[in-house]
Amino acid sequence: MLRSYILIAGALGMLISPMLNAQSTWLTRNSLTLPTNKQKDYGIGVIFVELNQHNVSAIVQRVDEDSVAKSITNKDALDLEGKPIKLDFTGTTGFVTVNLPEGLYQITQVDVPHFDLPFKVSTDNSDIWRFRVKPGHINYLGLLEVGAVRAKDNVNVAWLNRFATHLDELLAAINASTIEWPLAHGVGYQDDFSLLLEQPIK
Repeated sequence: MLRSYILIAGALGMLISPMLNAQSTWLTRNSLTLPTNKQKDYGIGVIFVELNQHNVSAIVQRVDEDSVAKSITNKDALDLEGKPIKLDFTGTTGFVTVNLPEGLYQITQVDVPHFDLPFKVSTDNSDIWRFRVKPGHINYLGLLEVGAVRAKDNVNVAWLNRFATHLDELLAAINASTIEWPLAHGVGYQDDFSLLLEQPIK
């Protein structure tokens, strides 16, 4: 199972990108909701959460896919498009959904404040912290996990692919809705199980 843990250090906690001043907060929901008629080429993203801290949010931004190849050897070469998007997970459990335009996205930062002190961690543009949104699909994006044990200057944060684990719960939510969109594996890489699931039933 692919797993990435990040230690939030005090020095990193003080780094705030100037671009975040232009960020916009997008609505997250605890149920599946279709995009509006104006939201063309949108998909529904589903993020499962296991949050052992109260105030958690993430900053995501769409990736210029022409820059992905060169970023393999130089992460600073990854180009991001549009405004950063803030996803607020405060007080959420289970899963949240967010409607996003088609594309590849980078989680650039996770915010886990310590009481009233801000703590922000950069994901260093790692491809482990990416997800893809297919339009007209319900996209499983991943699991955001934040540990219970923390100090003023560190906490464990992970972005995980638990597609097989969450599949039954996700299918139950889809069946309980009136949305007939197909399910897509939107984690930043494909695995054999997801590819098998997405094959048409003969």
